[in-house]
Amino acid sequence: MRKRIITLRKSLAKERDLPPIARREPAIRIFSTELASAERAYQDLIDNIHSTRPGAHSTPRGASIPGNEKLRGMLHPGSALVEYVVADDRILIFVLTTEFIKAVSISARRRDINAKVELLRELLLIKDSDAWRKPARSLAGYLVAPLTNSGWLDNIDTLHVIPHGTLNYLPFSVLLEDVNGKERFLIEHYDISYLPSAVVLNNNGVAKKPANSILALAPESTLLKHAEDEARIIAKHFSGTRLVLTGSRATEFSFKKLAADYGTLHLATHGSFNKFNPLLSGLVLEAGSGEDGQLQVHEILDLDLNADLVTLSACDTALASGYFADVPAGDEFVGLTRAFLLAGADSILASLWEVNDRSTLELMSSFYSHLPGDSKMQSLAQVQ
Repeated sequence: MRKRIITLRKSLAKERDLPPIARREPAIRIFSTELASAERAYQDLIDNIHSTRPGAHSTPRGASIPGNEKLRGMLHPGSALVEYVVADDRILIFVLTTEFIKAVSISARRRDINAKVELLRELLLIKDSDAWRKPARSLAGYLVAPLTNSGWLDNIDTLHVIPHGTLNYLPFSVLLEDVNGKERFLIEHYDISYLPSAVVLNNNGVAKKPANSILALAPESTLLKHAEDEARIIAKHFSGTRLVLTGSRATEFSFKKLAADYGTLHLATHGSFNKFNPLLSGLVLEAGSGEDGQLQVHEILDLDLNADLVTLSACDTALASGYFADVPAGDEFVGLTRAFLLAGADSILASLWEVNDRSTLELMSSFYSHLPGDSKMQSLAQVQ
């Protein structure tokens, strides 16, 4: 079934790449219909397989679902868990600290929040422009100001954010706060992590491989000019076991075979996202040894990882204008990162949009250089 899906995708792409005058529209319709049918059948098969395993993939490996008191006990002093629920006409915000749990309802239309997030993302990509500041201020007014104005984030320096819907694609770090008449980025005050759910905090007690060992992959099929340099440079920051697979050696087969033996996994590659069947989303690696080179979400779920950190570098969520209006936002990106968490990884570092691979190299190298002395959140905050 996977081979048939791949064949149909290639046939469809080949037909669409032809000049308009040479394109066969009937063929495109046939290929599209057959591909959609094949993907639905494949996902049904995957769902059926997973449904026969009681409790499979419901929580991170080794974790249990914590109650309120246990969850508060897992938070460190100075940290807060902030969960958002975006409804049609309001945003519900829940704040949990070691001292209390609070909630607030903010009047806001979902479509307006979606539009602001999409606008911010688009404006951030415009070089030498500060037009992004207006939506960054506006979103901070909805999402952060109610908490700071209530004093709930007093003495807090670490935020564990659980986004919802479109907020999964919002870089909270770039939101702008007004502090004593001066603007500052949220990242200037808080170290920020993102969680798919509160249960991820309960990863304690699961044995991990040493964080100073690394498996880095940079496949050639992505055509990322600096990806190979990135993988090699980053590996030099590690004192333990290091394995760098680049070009044709960066295969899906090798990753599946070796990933469980390393504490850090770094993949300098693109994401391949399926809007309608998130389980078929995945990462681009090289084919070979019976693997097609697409490490898909359902395959990640079947891995048994022991990684302290998985970095998905240069991934592209490929969000186009109007995307949020067409597809339930968050499913693809969260599905990919959540799959690694459920497979046993402790944390994921991933980009929210297409990134220049040269600047990615600089960011990643600086991030890893901070790690020996700082936590992962602190290291990312310093680099940002």
